[in-house]
Amino acid sequence: MYYDFYINTYFSGLESKNEIIWKKALLQTHDALSKKALNPIETKIEYLTKNDLICELRHITLKHLKKSVVFGPKQNPFNPWEKNLEIVRVKENHILILNKYPVEKGHMLLISKEWKPQNTLIDLDDWLALTAVEKDTGGLWFFNSCEQAGASQPHRHLQLLRREIGTKYCPREQWFLDKIQPSTGRDRLDKSILVFERKNYRTNNSANELYELYSKLCKETKTVYLESEECRLAPYNLIITNKWIALIKRSKEGYMGFSVNALGFAGYLLATNESNVNWLRINSIEDLLSSVICPYIS
Repeated sequence: MYYDFYINTYFSGLESKNEIIWKKALLQTHDALSKKALNPIETKIEYLTKNDLICELRHITLKHLKKSVVFGPKQNPFNPWEKNLEIVRVKENHILILNKYPVEKGHMLLISKEWKPQNTLIDLDDWLALTAVEKDTGGLWFFNSCEQAGASQPHRHLQLLRREIGTKYCPREQWFLDKIQPSTGRDRLDKSILVFERKNYRTNNSANELYELYSKLCKETKTVYLESEECRLAPYNLIITNKWIALIKRSKEGYMGFSVNALGFAGYLLATNESNVNWLRINSIEDLLSSVICPYIS
Protein backbone atom coordinates (compact mmCIF):
# COMPACT_ATOMS: atom_id res chain seq x y z
CA MET A 1 0.00 0.00 0.00
CA TYR A 2 2.81 2.41 0.87
CA TYR A 3 4.52 1.76 -2.46
CA ASP A 4 1.33 2.43 -4.45
CA PHE A 5 0.84 5.68 -2.54
CA TYR A 6 4.44 6.73 -3.17
CA ILE A 7 4.23 6.07 -6.92
CA ASN A 8 0.92 7.91 -7.24
CA THR A 9 2.37 10.87 -5.36
CA TYR A 10 5.53 10.83 -7.47
CA PHE A 11 3.67 10.86 -10.76
CA SER A 12 1.57 13.76 -9.46
CA GLY A 13 4.69 15.90 -9.69
CA LEU A 14 7.11 15.07 -6.87
CA GLU A 15 10.62 14.07 -7.91
CA SER A 16 12.33 11.10 -6.32
CA LYS A 17 16.05 10.36 -6.16
CA ASN A 18 15.65 6.91 -4.67
CA GLU A 19 15.05 4.91 -7.87
CA ILE A 20 11.73 3.59 -6.62
CA ILE A 21 10.88 2.39 -10.13
CA TRP A 22 14.12 0.42 -10.41
CA LYS A 23 13.53 -1.21 -7.03
CA LYS A 24 10.01 -2.11 -8.13
CA ALA A 25 11.40 -3.56 -11.37
CA LEU A 26 13.73 -5.83 -9.40
CA LEU A 27 10.91 -6.95 -7.11
CA GLN A 28 8.69 -7.60 -10.12
CA THR A 29 11.51 -9.56 -11.76
CA HIS A 30 11.73 -11.84 -8.74
CA ASP A 31 7.96 -12.30 -8.69
CA ALA A 32 7.72 -12.93 -12.45
CA LEU A 33 10.51 -15.50 -12.30
CA SER A 34 8.75 -17.37 -9.50
CA LYS A 35 5.60 -17.49 -11.62
CA LYS A 36 7.56 -18.46 -14.75
CA ALA A 37 6.25 -15.36 -16.54
CA LEU A 38 9.79 -14.22 -17.35
CA ASN A 39 12.13 -16.06 -19.73
CA PRO A 40 15.67 -14.66 -19.38
CA ILE A 41 18.02 -15.43 -22.26
CA GLU A 42 21.25 -16.91 -20.98
CA THR A 43 24.38 -15.70 -22.78
CA LYS A 44 28.15 -15.86 -22.66
CA ILE A 45 29.94 -12.55 -23.19
CA GLU A 46 32.87 -11.98 -25.53
CA TYR A 47 34.52 -8.57 -25.84
CA LEU A 48 35.83 -7.53 -29.23
CA THR A 49 38.09 -4.50 -29.55
CA LYS A 50 39.40 -2.93 -32.74
CA ASN A 51 40.71 0.60 -33.25
CA ASP A 52 39.80 1.37 -29.62
CA LEU A 53 36.13 0.56 -30.35
CA ILE A 54 34.61 -2.02 -28.03
CA CYS A 55 31.83 -4.45 -28.86
CA GLU A 56 30.10 -6.61 -26.24
CA LEU A 57 29.11 -9.77 -28.09
CA ARG A 58 26.71 -12.09 -26.29
CA HIS A 59 26.48 -15.69 -27.45
CA ILE A 60 23.07 -17.28 -26.82
CA THR A 61 23.21 -20.73 -25.25
CA LEU A 62 21.77 -23.61 -27.28
CA LYS A 63 18.48 -23.91 -25.43
CA HIS A 64 17.54 -20.36 -26.41
CA LEU A 65 18.16 -20.59 -30.13
CA LYS A 66 14.53 -20.91 -31.21
CA LYS A 67 13.59 -17.79 -33.12
CA SER A 68 10.22 -17.45 -31.39
CA VAL A 69 11.96 -17.35 -28.03
CA VAL A 70 14.62 -14.87 -29.05
CA PHE A 71 12.42 -12.39 -30.87
CA GLY A 72 9.15 -12.77 -29.03
CA PRO A 73 5.68 -13.99 -29.94
CA LYS A 74 4.03 -13.07 -33.22
CA GLN A 75 0.80 -11.90 -31.56
CA ASN A 76 0.81 -8.45 -29.97
CA PRO A 77 2.11 -9.07 -26.41
CA PHE A 78 1.12 -5.57 -25.28
CA ASN A 79 -2.60 -5.74 -26.02
CA PRO A 80 -3.21 -6.73 -23.36
CA TRP A 81 0.14 -6.77 -21.57
CA GLU A 82 0.97 -9.50 -19.08
CA LYS A 83 0.03 -8.31 -15.59
CA ASN A 84 2.86 -10.37 -14.10
CA LEU A 85 5.29 -8.14 -16.01
CA GLU A 86 3.75 -4.80 -15.05
CA ILE A 87 6.00 -2.49 -13.03
CA VAL A 88 4.00 0.74 -12.82
CA ARG A 89 1.43 2.86 -14.65
CA VAL A 90 3.00 6.01 -16.09
CA LYS A 91 0.73 9.03 -16.30
CA GLU A 92 -2.54 8.40 -18.13
CA ASN A 93 -1.54 6.57 -21.28
CA HIS A 94 1.53 4.42 -20.66
CA ILE A 95 2.64 1.32 -18.77
CA LEU A 96 6.15 0.32 -17.76
CA ILE A 97 6.64 -3.45 -17.99
CA LEU A 98 9.47 -5.95 -17.92
CA ASN A 99 10.84 -7.36 -21.15
CA LYS A 100 9.64 -10.97 -21.18
CA TYR A 101 12.86 -12.18 -22.84
CA PRO A 102 15.62 -10.11 -21.16
CA VAL A 103 19.31 -10.52 -21.80
CA GLU A 104 20.04 -7.99 -19.05
CA LYS A 105 18.25 -8.01 -15.69
CA GLY A 106 15.59 -5.36 -15.28
CA HIS A 107 15.18 -4.60 -19.00
CA MET A 108 12.09 -2.35 -19.13
CA LEU A 109 9.61 -1.46 -21.85
CA LEU A 110 7.56 1.74 -21.85
CA ILE A 111 4.44 0.86 -23.85
CA SER A 112 1.38 2.83 -24.87
CA LYS A 113 -1.77 1.63 -23.12
CA GLU A 114 -3.79 1.92 -26.31
CA TRP A 115 -2.62 0.89 -29.78
CA LYS A 116 -0.03 3.15 -31.38
CA PRO A 117 2.00 1.98 -34.40
CA GLN A 118 5.72 1.67 -33.79
CA ASN A 119 6.43 3.06 -37.27
CA THR A 120 4.76 6.46 -36.76
CA LEU A 121 6.21 9.60 -35.18
CA ILE A 122 6.83 9.53 -31.45
CA ASP A 123 4.53 12.18 -29.99
CA LEU A 124 4.82 14.55 -27.04
CA ASP A 125 2.73 12.25 -24.86
CA ASP A 126 5.37 9.52 -25.30
CA TRP A 127 8.16 11.93 -24.35
CA LEU A 128 6.21 13.08 -21.29
CA ALA A 129 5.95 9.45 -20.17
CA LEU A 130 9.66 8.79 -20.82
CA THR A 131 10.80 11.83 -18.85
CA ALA A 132 8.43 10.94 -15.99
CA VAL A 133 10.23 7.61 -15.68
CA GLU A 134 13.74 9.03 -16.00
CA LYS A 135 13.12 11.56 -13.23
CA ASP A 136 13.23 8.56 -10.91
CA THR A 137 15.20 5.93 -12.81
CA GLY A 138 17.48 6.77 -15.71
CA GLY A 139 19.63 4.84 -18.10
CA LEU A 140 20.08 3.89 -21.73
CA TRP A 141 16.84 4.40 -23.66
CA PHE A 142 16.49 3.05 -27.19
CA PHE A 143 13.86 2.78 -29.90
CA ASN A 144 13.63 0.66 -33.06
CA SER A 145 11.17 2.26 -35.48
CA CYS A 146 10.13 -0.81 -37.48
CA GLU A 147 11.16 -4.33 -38.47
CA GLN A 148 13.93 -3.04 -40.75
CA ALA A 149 15.40 -1.20 -37.76
CA GLY A 150 15.24 -4.26 -35.50
CA ALA A 151 11.78 -3.88 -33.91
CA SER A 152 10.19 -7.19 -32.95
CA GLN A 153 6.71 -5.78 -32.23
CA PRO A 154 4.56 -3.21 -34.10
CA HIS A 155 2.98 -1.78 -30.90
CA ARG A 156 4.61 1.47 -29.64
CA HIS A 157 7.34 0.73 -27.13
CA LEU A 158 10.51 2.47 -25.97
CA GLN A 159 13.08 0.44 -24.07
CA LEU A 160 15.19 1.19 -21.01
CA LEU A 161 18.33 -0.41 -19.60
CA ARG A 162 18.93 1.14 -16.20
CA ARG A 163 22.32 2.79 -15.64
CA GLU A 164 23.69 4.71 -12.68
CA ILE A 165 24.43 8.38 -13.28
CA GLY A 166 28.16 8.88 -13.71
CA THR A 167 28.78 5.43 -15.14
CA LYS A 168 29.32 4.48 -18.77
CA TYR A 169 25.99 4.10 -20.54
CA CYS A 170 27.23 1.81 -23.32
CA PRO A 171 30.51 0.52 -24.83
CA ARG A 172 30.42 3.04 -27.70
CA GLU A 173 29.35 6.09 -25.67
CA GLN A 174 32.44 8.13 -26.56
CA TRP A 175 31.71 7.51 -30.25
CA PHE A 176 28.38 9.27 -29.81
CA LEU A 177 29.81 12.08 -27.70
CA ASP A 178 32.39 12.81 -30.41
CA LYS A 179 29.57 13.25 -32.91
CA ILE A 180 27.83 16.06 -31.04
CA GLN A 181 30.38 18.24 -32.82
CA PRO A 182 30.78 16.41 -36.15
CA SER A 183 34.06 16.68 -38.02
CA THR A 184 34.38 17.51 -41.71
CA GLY A 185 35.96 14.18 -42.66
CA ARG A 186 33.01 11.84 -42.21
CA ASP A 187 32.82 8.25 -43.43
CA ARG A 188 29.69 6.42 -44.57
CA LEU A 189 28.70 5.39 -41.07
CA ASP A 190 29.16 8.92 -39.73
CA LYS A 191 26.87 10.20 -42.47
CA SER A 192 24.02 8.02 -41.27
CA ILE A 193 23.94 9.31 -37.70
CA LEU A 194 23.13 12.63 -36.08
CA VAL A 195 23.63 13.39 -32.37
CA PHE A 196 22.28 16.35 -30.40
CA GLU A 197 23.16 17.39 -26.87
CA ARG A 198 20.50 17.39 -24.14
CA LYS A 199 20.51 20.38 -21.78
CA ASN A 200 17.33 19.78 -19.77
CA TYR A 201 17.73 16.38 -18.15
CA ARG A 202 15.31 15.97 -15.22
CA THR A 203 13.86 19.47 -15.58
CA ASN A 204 10.31 20.60 -16.24
CA ASN A 205 11.28 21.18 -19.88
CA SER A 206 12.78 17.71 -20.49
CA ALA A 207 9.88 16.33 -22.53
CA ASN A 208 9.50 19.42 -24.72
CA GLU A 209 13.24 19.51 -25.38
CA LEU A 210 13.33 15.83 -26.38
CA TYR A 211 10.32 16.30 -28.64
CA GLU A 212 11.98 19.28 -30.35
CA LEU A 213 15.35 17.52 -30.69
CA TYR A 214 13.65 14.40 -32.08
CA SER A 215 11.69 16.46 -34.62
CA LYS A 216 14.90 18.21 -35.68
CA LEU A 217 16.74 14.89 -35.98
CA CYS A 218 14.01 13.45 -38.20
CA LYS A 219 14.01 16.55 -40.42
CA GLU A 220 17.78 16.96 -40.80
CA THR A 221 18.37 13.26 -41.53
CA LYS A 222 15.49 13.25 -44.02
CA THR A 223 13.85 10.45 -42.07
CA VAL A 224 10.43 12.01 -42.61
CA TYR A 225 9.18 12.29 -46.17
CA LEU A 226 5.91 12.68 -48.04
CA GLU A 227 4.41 9.96 -50.19
CA SER A 228 0.94 10.29 -51.73
CA GLU A 229 0.35 13.28 -49.44
CA GLU A 230 1.00 11.11 -46.36
CA CYS A 231 3.79 11.44 -43.84
CA ARG A 232 6.15 8.45 -44.06
CA LEU A 233 9.18 7.49 -42.02
CA ALA A 234 12.36 5.83 -43.19
CA PRO A 235 13.64 3.07 -40.84
CA TYR A 236 15.68 4.46 -37.95
CA ASN A 237 16.97 3.84 -34.43
CA LEU A 238 17.05 6.21 -31.48
CA ILE A 239 19.44 6.09 -28.53
CA ILE A 240 18.93 8.43 -25.57
CA THR A 241 20.99 9.10 -22.44
CA ASN A 242 20.96 11.93 -19.91
CA LYS A 243 23.44 13.87 -22.10
CA TRP A 244 22.45 13.24 -25.71
CA ILE A 245 19.95 11.84 -28.20
CA ALA A 246 21.03 10.14 -31.44
CA LEU A 247 19.20 9.04 -34.56
CA ILE A 248 20.63 6.42 -36.92
CA LYS A 249 19.03 6.04 -40.33
CA ARG A 250 18.73 2.41 -41.45
CA SER A 251 18.62 0.48 -44.72
CA LYS A 252 18.06 -3.09 -43.51
CA GLU A 253 17.64 -5.17 -40.37
CA GLY A 254 20.76 -7.30 -40.38
CA TYR A 255 23.93 -8.51 -42.06
CA MET A 256 26.09 -11.65 -41.88
CA GLY A 257 23.47 -13.38 -39.76
CA PHE A 258 23.45 -10.63 -37.11
CA SER A 259 20.18 -8.94 -36.27
CA VAL A 260 21.05 -5.29 -35.55
CA ASN A 261 18.82 -2.94 -33.59
CA ALA A 262 19.67 0.28 -31.73
CA LEU A 263 21.77 -1.64 -29.20
CA GLY A 264 24.13 -2.72 -31.97
CA PHE A 265 25.16 0.91 -32.46
CA ALA A 266 25.56 1.25 -28.70
CA GLY A 267 28.03 -1.65 -28.83
CA TYR A 268 25.83 -4.60 -27.82
CA LEU A 269 25.37 -7.52 -30.23
CA LEU A 270 23.62 -10.87 -29.89
CA ALA A 271 25.01 -13.90 -31.70
CA THR A 272 22.89 -16.91 -32.69
CA ASN A 273 23.90 -20.00 -34.64
CA GLU A 274 23.11 -17.99 -37.80
CA SER A 275 25.62 -15.25 -36.98
CA ASN A 276 28.98 -15.25 -38.76
CA VAL A 277 31.06 -14.55 -35.67
CA ASN A 278 34.38 -15.29 -37.41
CA TRP A 279 33.60 -12.61 -39.99
CA LEU A 280 32.97 -10.12 -37.18
CA ARG A 281 36.22 -11.03 -35.44
CA ILE A 282 38.23 -10.61 -38.66
CA ASN A 283 36.50 -7.37 -39.60
CA SER A 284 34.88 -5.09 -37.01
CA ILE A 285 31.61 -3.85 -35.57
CA GLU A 286 32.09 -0.76 -37.76
CA ASP A 287 31.96 -2.94 -40.87
CA LEU A 288 28.79 -4.61 -39.61
CA LEU A 289 27.05 -1.34 -38.76
CA SER A 290 28.12 0.25 -42.04
CA SER A 291 26.26 -2.53 -43.87
CA VAL A 292 22.86 -1.76 -42.32
CA ILE A 293 22.70 2.05 -42.43
CA CYS A 294 21.41 4.61 -44.91
CA PRO A 295 23.52 7.79 -45.17
CA TYR A 296 21.46 10.98 -45.21
CA ILE A 297 24.42 13.03 -46.44
CA SER A 298 25.46 12.44 -50.02
